[in-house]
Amino acid sequence: IEMIGDESFIYTVYADYVEIYSYIGGGAVVNVPQSFNGKVILSIGDKAFESNTTLTKVVLPDTVINIEHRAFANCTSLREITMNGVKAIGSEAFKGSGLKNIVLPPVLENLGKYALADTCIESCVLPASIIFPGDYAFAGCKNLTNVVFPATMTQISARMFYNCPSIVEVTLPENIKRIGGYAYSSCPNLKKIYIPESVCEI
Repeated sequence: IEMIGDESFIYTVYADYVEIYSYIGGGAVVNVPQSFNGKVILSIGDKAFESNTTLTKVVLPDTVINIEHRAFANCTSLREITMNGVKAIGSEAFKGSGLKNIVLPPVLENLGKYALADTCIESCVLPASIIFPGDYAFAGCKNLTNVVFPATMTQISARMFYNCPSIVEVTLPENIKRIGGYAYSSCPNLKKIYIPESVCEI
């Protein structure tokens, strides 16, 4: 393992892939390259962009399959990210960022704990590929009104929508079996929820 930098990034170079260790550029729009020194870039590292308040847009290449813990946390000006190949979004990856809209990749399997908490997103579509959405995934999203669940989803995680005051109505898909603890706690404007017969634990 070695650390190498250029004018925009510091990279962690492993035997067969590269991870973005940190962003050191000054641009508001960042296009992450597909490779560095002939090795593919697979991951955005732990806290790589954390608390960068200049950043407004990030485009990840399809090679990037992993976003680590707090990679974009507290990026308060961040409004848009393209991440078509990402399979795992780590805990608190976008917590407290300025995201208003997000398109989750169609291959996403894991959405980490607090991954999108305290963001400005208004709606979200969870892809059919998702295996486990983390606890508190959308907690504190003040503007969130609607989340579309895939038919394949079987559980709502604990505190997944904790403190989301703009949620008024919820329709859960027919295959949901479990609703985790405090899943919709502190949603003072939630007036109506459809719970399918498939649910066996709340």
